[in-house]
Amino acid sequence: MASLSVSQWKAGHIGSTGWREHARKELARRLRQALQVSPSDLKRILRNVRLHQEIVLNNVSDEHLEGVRQMLQELGGEVVITSFERPGAWRRT
Repeated sequence: MASLSVSQWKAGHIGSTGWREHARKELARRLRQALQVSPSDLKRILRNVRLHQEIVLNNVSDEHLEGVRQMLQELGGEVVITSFERPGAWRRT
């Protein structure tokens, strides 16, 4: 499990509106797979992404971590990953 955080967003990172909408839908699909959260929490996270607000995603499954990171970066996020290898130990990448 890992924690992902985005505290800064690049302005105007993606050119076309069509691509931006596709990236948001793809991010929603990947977040549904990666996180064990309620639909209302997922909507709140996606709203924060759309508004370019700070987000923190805890307990992202390892097999979906890279896909979620890629989509957040495509949307202009500056992503920081904190990886939890075992209880009590963590590594920042």
